[in-house]
Amino acid sequence: MIRSLIALTAALTLAACTEPDARTPVDEADVIASAEMAGDLIEIDTDLPIMAGPIAVAIDFGPAGRERTELRVEHSGPVPRLVSLLRDELELTPELVRDADNQLHLMGLDGVAVDGAQCWIVMVERAHRFTRVTDLADVVLEAGDRVHLMLDDDADLDGVGARLEHVYGTDDNDPDSDGDGLSDWAEIYDGWLLADGRYVQSDPASADSDGDGMSDREERGARSDPRNDDRDDDERGNNGRGHGNGNDRD
Repeated sequence: MIRSLIALTAALTLAACTEPDARTPVDEADVIASAEMAGDLIEIDTDLPIMAGPIAVAIDFGPAGRERTELRVEHSGPVPRLVSLLRDELELTPELVRDADNQLHLMGLDGVAVDGAQCWIVMVERAHRFTRVTDLADVVLEAGDRVHLMLDDDADLDGVGARLEHVYGTDDNDPDSDGDGLSDWAEIYDGWLLADGRYVQSDPASADSDGDGMSDREERGARSDPRNDDRDDDERGNNGRGHGNGNDRD
C-alpha cells in the first residue's frame, strides 16, 4: 500500500527543472522556430498520422494559490505535440526556456511563472502509466492521454518537488539527502538497468538501500540490485560479507 502510494505520488510529481544558470529564455521567434523544428506549427500533411480523440489536461498551480484547473480537448487532426496543444488548442500562454542541453522546459503557464526556487512539473499519463517530461519539444500526445502540469517548490533545485521530497523523507534543502553520491533525482527518477535487463531504483533517503554494506552508488557501478542484499542467494550478501550490515563473514 505504501509502495503504491509512493509510486503514484512520484508519478504525479516528476519534474523537469534546470539550474538557474543553465536557463536560457526563449523569445517568440525562437519559440516559433523550435516549434516548427519539432513539428508544432507545420501545416497539415497527408503523410502525418491522424488522431481523433480526447486529451485531458490537469493544472495544479500549487504555491501560486490559484484554483486547480481541469481541461479537456477533443482533438481531430495530425497528432498534436504538447506545446502546440497548450498554446493553440487550449489557448494558454506557456513560458519556455532552453537548458544547456538545448531541451525545452516549461517555466511559466497562463501568467504563472516560477518564483525563486520553484519548478513546473510536467507528466503524461497514458494507460495508467506515468512518464516524466524532460523536453517539451519531444512530447507527442495520443488519444486518451492525460497531461499533468504542477507548480511545486524546489528549494535545492534538484528537480524533485517539495511534495515528493516529503513522501520519500528526503531533504528539500539537499540535492543528495542520503549523501551516497547519487542525487535525489537520480535515485527517484533515473535508477539503472541490471545486467539481466531489469530496471531498479534505490532509496533516496538511505545511502545503502538494502543494508548489504555496498552503497547505492557502488550498487549502481556494479549494476546490482540496491533492494536485494543477496542477489546470488549464497547467503554472503552482494559484497561477499554476509547479509545486513556487511560485517559478517562466512
